[in-house]
Amino acid sequence: MKNNIKIMNVIGIIIITILLLATNAFAANDSFKTSLSANNSTIKRGDDVTITISLKDILIESGEKGIGAYSANIEFDSSVLEFSKTTGTDKWEAPFYQDKIIVGNTSDGKVVKENQDIGSVTFKVKENANLGETTIKLTNFSGSSVASDIDAEDTSIKINVIDKDADEDNEEQNGNGSGNSGNNQNGNETTNGENQGEGGNNNNQNESSNNGSHNGNTNGSSGSLNVQGTNNNKYNINDAPKDGIPQTGDNITLYVLISLFSLISIIILIRIKLINKKIKNNI
Repeated sequence: MKNNIKIMNVIGIIIITILLLATNAFAANDSFKTSLSANNSTIKRGDDVTITISLKDILIESGEKGIGAYSANIEFDSSVLEFSKTTGTDKWEAPFYQDKIIVGNTSDGKVVKENQDIGSVTFKVKENANLGETTIKLTNFSGSSVASDIDAEDTSIKINVIDKDADEDNEEQNGNGSGNSGNNQNGNETTNGENQGEGGNNNNQNESSNNGSHNGNTNGSSGSLNVQGTNNNKYNINDAPKDGIPQTGDNITLYVLISLFSLISIIILIRIKLINKKIKNNI
C-alpha cells in the first residue's frame, strides 16, 4: 500500500513538472517592444516636457495572450529634469511613480494585444539646467500576461534644452538686420538722387543702372529671406527586434505530448486502484 502511494506521488510530481516546463516554453517565445516619444524635441529652461510610453509588436502566447500590467525604471538626469506628474489613457490607469520607478495596469484588469500608448510622465526642466542634449531612458521593463512576466529591451529618447531667452535674442537680431537693410536702402536711394543731378544722358543711364542694381539686390534679399524650416516635434525610438517568435507547430506538438502523458498517467492510476481492490477482496 505504501509503495502505491509513493508511485502516485511520483506521477503527480512528473505531471506538474511537465506543465511547468510547457508554461516556460511558451513564455520563452513571448515578446513585445516599448517606445518613448516627446511632445517636443527642444525645451526651454523652466518649461515642461511630456514623455509618452507605448507598447508595440505584442506577441504573447502564455497566460491571457496580452499585457495587463507593467513595471519599469525611468532614468533621467536629476540636475536637468524633475518629476512633475503621470497621466493614464482610456485603457490604462495613470502609472504610479516613486524614486524613478513606475508601475501601471489596465483600467478594466484585462490584457491588451494591440499597439497603443499606456501612459505618460511629465518633467519640468530646471531653471539652472545645463544646456544641450539630455537623455530619458526606460529600463528593466517587465510586462505581465497574468501567467508570466515578460521583459522588454531598454529604450531611450533625447531632448535638447535651450535657454529661455534664445528666441528673444533671435528676434532682436532679426530686427536689427531689418533696420540695417532699411538704412542701406535709403543710402542707396540718396546716392542715386545725387547722381541724377549731374545732368544729361549720363544721368539717365546712371539712374537706370543704379535702379537695376538696387532692384536686383532687393529681390535677392527678399529671396534669401523666404527660407522656411519644419520641425518635427515628436520623435519615436524603436528597439531592435527580439528573437523568439512563437511557432504554432511546436506548440501543438507540445500539447499532444502533454495530453498523451496525462492519459497514460490516468490509466496507470486506474490500474493501481484495481490491483489494490483485488488485494483487499482476497484478504
